[in-house]
Amino acid sequence: MPSLYAAGMMTQPGFASAGYMIFGMFNRIELICAALVLTGILSLVKLHQVQGKWITPAIVISVFLLALTSIETYGLTPQLSALVMQLNWLEPLQQSAAEMTQMQSGYWALELLKLMGGAILLNWLYRDRGESVAQ
Repeated sequence: MPSLYAAGMMTQPGFASAGYMIFGMFNRIELICAALVLTGILSLVKLHQVQGKWITPAIVISVFLLALTSIETYGLTPQLSALVMQLNWLEPLQQSAAEMTQMQSGYWALELLKLMGGAILLNWLYRDRGESVAQ
């Protein structure tokens, strides 16, 4: 998004609808992935293939990842698109750069939180697998 903004793509008339479609599809793929992570963690716990004190925090983190992705998909992406969507074609496009920048910062902060949560889950799973192989 920042590279498209720097390239001047945000001033094009179809940018808002194209951006909404791109981010909409990407966010829905992320929803599927987050649901798969939660399902995987729950199935590993149910099958007793993981052990350790990290099971409850792993479930909480995976639910948190799913919630963050839902917030991005159904909250931030439509709001970002609504800021730049031109509904009246007779009036010039009004830029609200301050709001857009603030919402994009929030979007990227949520992405960083998801990245950290995924890294924590992978680290715990890797450690658990290493401990089970050593035994």
